Amino acid sequence: MEFILKCNPCKQSTRVFENGQKVPEKPSLCVKCDREVELSTRKKNSKRYYVDTCKHCGHVEETISVLDEKEKVPTHEEIERFEYDKKRFCLTSAQGERYKHWIEGMKRMDGLKKEQEANVEFYDKLMEVKKLNIAGLEKLLKAAIKKTGYADLQISMPPPTGQIILNFSVRDTDEKREEHDSRKTLEKAIEKILEDKNWALMSEGISYRLGFLSGRIRGYESEEDLKVLTKLRMKQVMKKQKISV
Repeated sequence: MEFILKCNPCKQSTRVFENGQKVPEKPSLCVKCDREVELSTRKKNSKRYYVDTCKHCGHVEETISVLDEKEKVPTHEEIERFEYDKKRFCLTSAQGERYKHWIEGMKRMDGLKKEQEANVEFYDKLMEVKKLNIAGLEKLLKAAIKKTGYADLQISMPPPTGQIILNFSVRDTDEKREEHDSRKTLEKAIEKILEDKNWALMSEGISYRLGFLSGRIRGYESEEDLKVLTKLRMKQVMKKQKISV
């Protein structure tokens, strides 16, 4: 906030901020010789004028206070022009309501478009999922783990419940590979081979004991299950993209 402090005896005023610091002022300059002028005020015909008097060339400039300016009465031509422009450029109440509804409709259409685009991507991903039975899964896993240095794949299926879950185990043939590297290498190999299949590694990951690794893989069979799997994979991709950015 800015305050103007005025001294009645000397008629000098100072502008200060609310913290007490003075407001820096630029000197007023003469319009003719560009030298600093002396500022004063005077009243004439009950109106206040600001007077700039140049001490160098003697030029005097008077400006009426905006508070005392006489309100300008528009002419008949100006009124007619205003009404004409108002009809051209301003909306009536009915037109304004129609425009408001149109904007709201466009927003809804934009939202539907984005939703449709997201749905198109989702169903494209859903169509790309390849359905494998257990025999087909076992064949792919054996080839994938062999390339990364694992052997003796064993798959077993506990009594079926609401979900299809397979237990698997392998042996790491690289005796120099430590536990962390062994688990992560196997996880990446399995996730890579399953990324577009109807199977997925369970969230608990893979356990390791002296080169013996085991874990669980879930199968997705019904249409609803495949939709759940596709949504989960899309979320994982988005999360990885955010982390990489």
